[in-house]
Amino acid sequence: RKRGDTMAVTIKDIAAAVGVSRGTVDRVINHRGGVSEEVAARVEQAVEEMGYFPNRAGRILAARKKPVTIGCLLPSDKITFFHDVIRGFFRAERELSDFGVSLRLKEVRGYDPEIHLAALRELLAENVSALCVATIETPEITALLNQTAAEGVPVAAINIDLPHVNRLFYIGSNYLAGGRTAGGLLSLMAKGPVSLFVVAGSSNIHSHHLRIEGFAQVMKEKETAYTLVDVQVTQDDSEVAYEATKRVLQEHPEINYIYITTSGSAPGVCRALEELERKKRVTVIAFDDNKENKRLMKEGSIDVLLCQESFRQGYDAINHLFYYLVDGTVPKAEYFTHTVIKIGENL
Repeated sequence: RKRGDTMAVTIKDIAAAVGVSRGTVDRVINHRGGVSEEVAARVEQAVEEMGYFPNRAGRILAARKKPVTIGCLLPSDKITFFHDVIRGFFRAERELSDFGVSLRLKEVRGYDPEIHLAALRELLAENVSALCVATIETPEITALLNQTAAEGVPVAAINIDLPHVNRLFYIGSNYLAGGRTAGGLLSLMAKGPVSLFVVAGSSNIHSHHLRIEGFAQVMKEKETAYTLVDVQVTQDDSEVAYEATKRVLQEHPEINYIYITTSGSAPGVCRALEELERKKRVTVIAFDDNKENKRLMKEGSIDVLLCQESFRQGYDAINHLFYYLVDGTVPKAEYFTHTVIKIGENL
């Protein structure tokens, strides 16, 4: 049955359409693992196309008279990684819409503190029931979010943790583990002298520092000798990354490894490598399998992608907030998504 049919689509229908067991469908829908990526992708596609909406909320709440409005802030303008996070947001909203759940999404570009602060104030002006934010920590933003939490509006940190905010929970990558994974991979791949260029995200984001810290930890533990040629902070902006990478590569022809700690910078880095005809001489480790980065990997510009289950971040965040608001179910303080290693052969 397709979306719009009067009969509700069931797990049994999804299983029959995909050719798997009902248990497999249940594991995929509830993100319990134990299913191959290929099968999980087929189940997700069938769920989307057939319009299956599990009535999970019905087990907790028969009806709700007061609507639940969740304000969401993402630095997703020009960063395609967040597209799957947003898809997760709105899948959860659709499933919970019968219970009065709706989202208010603010998308901003980059990590300018004033822009983020203004967006947060706009969301709060709409009297939202909760906030779900990927933002930066400055004294003003931290103070606003802590005041918001103190006034009874729960704050969830998504994708970017906020260690100085009294957040209800964080869901996203374990950035230190991601950095350690990158360091371990480079140690395995390194042949001969390593001249490393690091392309970083924002100096105001603690999580971005952790990817560098974890990387350095493992390089030291494994006694992998390397020369850190340069570190450039690009605000996760492709154009900024392009200009910085082109300049640094021209000044340092010895660079043979580039470690990109955020997804939005990768296209700019790879563009500079292509223009300077350095693509085949430089190994690139980057993060996130968004559409653009997948294309760059297929073209041979990126060698390794470390991925972090972006859809799950958006979907689970809204569900955790909903259950907390309707019946006081207190979520765990942290939900770490898996760090998934992808290369050209398993992309």
